[in-house]
Amino acid sequence: EGVKDAQIIGNVIEGRASVAVSGQSPTPMAGKDMAGMVMGAGKGGASAARGDGVSLFNAIRPVVSGNAISDVRDGIYLEYGADTRIECNSVLRGRYAMHSMYGKSVIVARNHFATNESGPVMMYGGPVSLEGNVIRDEQSPATGFGALFLDVGGVTLVRNVMVSNRIGLQIEGPLDDPRPTIVELHTIALNQIGVGLYPTANASLSQNSLVENTVQVLGLGPQGGGGNSPWSSKGVGNYWSDYR
Repeated sequence: EGVKDAQIIGNVIEGRASVAVSGQSPTPMAGKDMAGMVMGAGKGGASAARGDGVSLFNAIRPVVSGNAISDVRDGIYLEYGADTRIECNSVLRGRYAMHSMYGKSVIVARNHFATNESGPVMMYGGPVSLEGNVIRDEQSPATGFGALFLDVGGVTLVRNVMVSNRIGLQIEGPLDDPRPTIVELHTIALNQIGVGLYPTANASLSQNSLVENTVQVLGLGPQGGGGNSPWSSKGVGNYWSDYR
């Protein structure tokens, strides 16, 4: 909390595998946060639960690298702070593999996120870069995002592999930000929904491979239109397994 230049490198962090991931519910309930998880302890007070693997609050220039994190709540939780590097970690069997709130200048690279309730859940703040990550088997019926971006500005997504998730990639907002969300050179395959776009999404998607997703692209929001995000850049489009 409030530190500068922290380095969290090469650790094995194991949570309470015998305890369910706290707050997960596939049904609508009061007290949810915006990504669909139920917040707070259940009725009757606190109970045994999982904690986060790594928690960073208002940390400046932290590096989280080469850690093996499993059976926690959020693998890496980041709130505020700036110039964060999250690289070469493995996060398994948690709630969110990574959860960022208002993070500024966040780089997430070459991580392996699998069998969590969701992969990276990025909310507000920015800019954010995700590059070269493998995100798979995030199948929660309530969330199940390979990666979720909610009102994050200056997003660049390059060369990630998003396989066998409920939704490979979901983008919502931000409003009134002229910078597009760049989505390039991905493999988005075997998801229930490949890409979900809200009307507020301002994304530029090119050179991606969308392969055998049950629904390749879904427009979200009240009208289901998905906005006006272009599916090409400089004349280069995407590969679609069902192109014909």
